[in-house]
Amino acid sequence: MEADEPGNATLARRAWVALCAVVALHLGLLSYFAPWRVMLSTEPVVVVDYSLHAYQVERARVAFRSWGGHLWAWDPYMRASLKI
Repeated sequence: MEADEPGNATLARRAWVALCAVVALHLGLLSYFAPWRVMLSTEPVVVVDYSLHAYQVERARVAFRSWGGHLWAWDPYMRASLKI
């Protein structure tokens, strides 16, 4: 099949419409669960486990910089008080 056949144009148009629909759905759900006024503000996004994730990111940054670039690290204080 050649690229300029009518069937290929229809298929390409459908693929483009599907992609636009997925992107629109993604942006709609994103704006519902994380409003733009919250995401674009200078205040930190404080939710239930924000402090845990902020700590994890900081520990990972320290590990990657100072421990030879390994993609793993051990922190005995991370979630040490977690009760199961």
